[in-house]
Amino acid sequence: MFPRTNDNNITTDTILNTIRELYRKKQKSYQSYQRSSYKDILLIGRRNIGKTTLKHILEDPCSIPDESSFISRTPSISFHQTFQLSNSNLFLQIVETSIPFERNNDEHLWNINQFCIENRIERFNLICFCRSSNSSFNNGDIEIVNKLVKHFGEQICSQLCLIITHCESKDNEECNRLRNELINDHYFKEIIPYFRQGIHFTGSINRDDFNRKYIDVVSGQFETVYGYRQNLIQLIQKTTNSFHIQPKTEQQQQQQTNHDHRQQKKGCCEIL
Repeated sequence: MFPRTNDNNITTDTILNTIRELYRKKQKSYQSYQRSSYKDILLIGRRNIGKTTLKHILEDPCSIPDESSFISRTPSISFHQTFQLSNSNLFLQIVETSIPFERNNDEHLWNINQFCIENRIERFNLICFCRSSNSSFNNGDIEIVNKLVKHFGEQICSQLCLIITHCESKDNEECNRLRNELINDHYFKEIIPYFRQGIHFTGSINRDDFNRKYIDVVSGQFETVYGYRQNLIQLIQKTTNSFHIQPKTEQQQQQQTNHDHRQQKKGCCEIL
């Protein structure tokens, strides 16, 4: 945890200038000489866990999140315009989905297929299942991942990773502890093999610390967030393969719907 220093002479503009200068110095020594590369990323998970913030951090690690809110303003599925990373020839196109994951309802998964087809998105180089570190993992998360793999097929696992958000105040030791907890958890370890692109972390500058003008805290958070961002960029750059979105025929969709209805009725009978 970083010391919370507050100087009455410090303004939010002072803090922004400080972290932008830190960023400028880091970027000065970092230059990518790779040829231009375009990558497609899918962010998937529950609402209000930091998926949009992750997109902003990839674009600009100095980004300050909006004020917190209980209500998500992000559409169920959104398509972010392609952007280029600074000092890099890497271009990212991100699709973000925050559709509610309701038990016995797979409509949201079909919507992902349909959205990609309508927007001529044929592949994803990296598929990120996002989860916040502010709440514990539960059976619902395991069910979501299992449904993803069942719907898209096990071939999705080659491009699938787990990203834990809201880790701006955690050091490497804490991140390793969290990673080991998941790997060794009795229930969660059954889906760990699906994440063949690994478990990663992200965060952002805390809006409350920024508003309170805790310059030392914010500067420390920036250093941590920048490190997470660099690791994610390296992960994205090294993904040479991709998962191809296949259009589903009406017959396949109907067969899946009928199967789910039979499973639902079977579950009801077993309960009775």
